[in-house]
Amino acid sequence: MVCPEFLQEYLEVIVRPKFRFSKDLLNRWQDILTQATVSIETPQIAIDFPRDRKDARFPSCAMAAAADFLLSGDADMDHARALIDTTILSPSQFLRLVECEPRATGGDARQARTSRTARPLGVWVS
Repeated sequence: MVCPEFLQEYLEVIVRPKFRFSKDLLNRWQDILTQATVSIETPQIAIDFPRDRKDARFPSCAMAAAADFLLSGDADMDHARALIDTTILSPSQFLRLVECEPRATGGDARQARTSRTARPLGVWVS
Protein backbone atom coordinates (compact mmCIF):
# COMPACT_ATOMS: atom_id res chain seq x y z
CA MET A 1 0.00 0.00 0.00
CA VAL A 2 1.34 3.41 -0.86
CA CYS A 3 0.07 6.93 -1.43
CA PRO A 4 1.00 8.55 -4.75
CA GLU A 5 3.07 11.30 -3.11
CA PHE A 6 5.01 8.74 -1.07
CA LEU A 7 5.59 6.57 -4.13
CA GLN A 8 7.22 9.49 -5.93
CA GLU A 9 9.46 10.11 -2.91
CA TYR A 10 10.48 6.45 -2.74
CA LEU A 11 11.39 6.39 -6.42
CA GLU A 12 13.58 9.46 -5.91
CA VAL A 13 15.25 8.10 -2.76
CA ILE A 14 16.26 4.69 -4.11
CA VAL A 15 18.38 6.23 -6.86
CA ARG A 16 20.52 8.24 -4.43
CA PRO A 17 24.22 7.50 -4.90
CA LYS A 18 24.68 6.70 -1.18
CA PHE A 19 22.80 3.41 -1.68
CA ARG A 20 25.01 2.24 -4.54
CA PHE A 21 22.27 -0.05 -5.89
CA SER A 22 23.11 -1.94 -9.05
CA LYS A 23 20.92 -1.25 -12.09
CA ASP A 24 19.34 -4.69 -11.65
CA LEU A 25 18.45 -4.03 -8.02
CA LEU A 26 17.15 -0.55 -8.85
CA ASN A 27 14.96 -2.00 -11.59
CA ARG A 28 13.69 -4.67 -9.19
CA TRP A 29 12.71 -2.12 -6.52
CA GLN A 30 11.18 0.22 -9.10
CA ASP A 31 9.07 -2.68 -10.41
CA ILE A 32 8.00 -3.64 -6.89
CA LEU A 33 7.08 -0.07 -6.00
CA THR A 34 5.20 0.70 -9.20
CA GLN A 35 3.62 -2.65 -10.04
CA ALA A 36 3.26 -4.64 -6.82
CA THR A 37 1.80 -1.94 -4.60
CA VAL A 38 -1.77 -0.84 -4.09
CA SER A 39 -2.31 2.89 -4.33
CA ILE A 40 -4.42 4.39 -1.57
CA GLU A 41 -5.38 7.92 -0.58
CA THR A 42 -3.29 9.59 2.09
CA PRO A 43 -4.96 8.74 5.42
CA GLN A 44 -5.85 11.67 7.67
CA ILE A 45 -4.80 10.11 10.98
CA ALA A 46 -2.19 11.92 13.04
CA ILE A 47 -0.12 10.45 15.84
CA ASP A 48 2.21 12.26 18.19
CA PHE A 49 5.72 11.32 17.07
CA PRO A 50 8.04 13.92 18.64
CA ARG A 51 11.19 12.00 17.70
CA ASP A 52 10.89 13.22 14.09
CA ARG A 53 7.72 15.18 13.42
CA LYS A 54 8.21 15.25 9.62
CA ASP A 55 8.22 11.43 9.60
CA ALA A 56 5.11 11.08 11.78
CA ARG A 57 3.16 10.60 8.55
CA PHE A 58 4.68 7.15 8.01
CA PRO A 59 3.54 5.43 11.23
CA SER A 60 0.26 7.36 10.96
CA CYS A 61 -0.36 5.97 7.49
CA ALA A 62 0.70 2.46 8.50
CA MET A 63 -1.77 2.60 11.38
CA ALA A 64 -4.60 4.01 9.23
CA ALA A 65 -4.02 1.37 6.54
CA ALA A 66 -3.85 -1.42 9.15
CA ALA A 67 -0.54 -2.42 7.59
CA ASP A 68 1.09 -5.62 8.79
CA PHE A 69 4.54 -4.13 8.21
CA LEU A 70 6.16 -0.71 8.00
CA LEU A 71 9.41 -0.81 6.05
CA SER A 72 12.01 1.75 7.00
CA GLY A 73 15.74 2.13 7.24
CA ASP A 74 15.28 5.20 9.46
CA ALA A 75 16.49 4.57 13.01
CA ASP A 76 13.87 7.02 14.31
CA MET A 77 11.18 4.50 13.37
CA ASP A 78 12.39 2.33 16.26
CA HIS A 79 10.65 4.86 18.51
CA ALA A 80 7.37 4.34 16.63
CA ARG A 81 7.16 0.72 17.79
CA ALA A 82 5.43 1.78 21.00
CA LEU A 83 2.89 3.89 19.09
CA ILE A 84 1.53 1.45 16.51
CA ASP A 85 0.73 -2.26 16.29
CA THR A 86 2.46 -2.56 12.90
CA THR A 87 5.72 -4.55 12.78
CA ILE A 88 8.60 -2.29 11.70
CA LEU A 89 11.29 -3.93 9.57
CA SER A 90 14.18 -2.76 7.44
CA PRO A 91 13.73 -3.37 3.70
CA SER A 92 16.36 -6.13 3.80
CA GLN A 93 14.62 -7.87 6.73
CA PHE A 94 11.33 -7.75 4.85
CA LEU A 95 12.90 -9.06 1.66
CA ARG A 96 14.32 -12.04 3.57
CA LEU A 97 10.92 -12.65 5.15
CA VAL A 98 8.91 -12.69 1.94
CA GLU A 99 11.46 -14.46 -0.21
CA CYS A 100 12.23 -17.19 2.34
CA GLU A 101 15.76 -17.59 1.08
CA PRO A 102 16.47 -21.26 0.29
CA ARG A 103 19.59 -21.30 2.45
CA ALA A 104 17.51 -20.16 5.43
CA THR A 105 14.60 -22.55 4.90
CA GLY A 106 16.39 -25.47 3.31
CA GLY A 107 13.75 -25.56 0.57
CA ASP A 108 12.64 -23.92 -2.62
CA ALA A 109 11.99 -20.18 -2.10
CA ARG A 110 8.97 -20.12 -4.43
CA GLN A 111 7.38 -23.08 -2.66
CA ALA A 112 8.01 -21.55 0.78
CA ARG A 113 6.52 -18.24 -0.36
CA THR A 114 3.38 -19.80 -1.84
CA SER A 115 2.79 -22.10 1.12
CA ARG A 116 2.07 -19.07 3.32
CA THR A 117 -1.43 -17.81 3.93
CA ALA A 118 -3.26 -16.50 0.89
CA ARG A 119 -4.12 -13.25 2.70
CA PRO A 120 -2.15 -10.37 1.16
CA LEU A 121 0.23 -8.55 3.44
CA GLY A 122 -0.41 -4.93 4.28
CA VAL A 123 2.90 -3.11 3.97
CA TRP A 124 3.69 0.55 4.34
CA VAL A 125 7.10 1.79 3.23
CA SER A 126 8.84 4.82 4.70
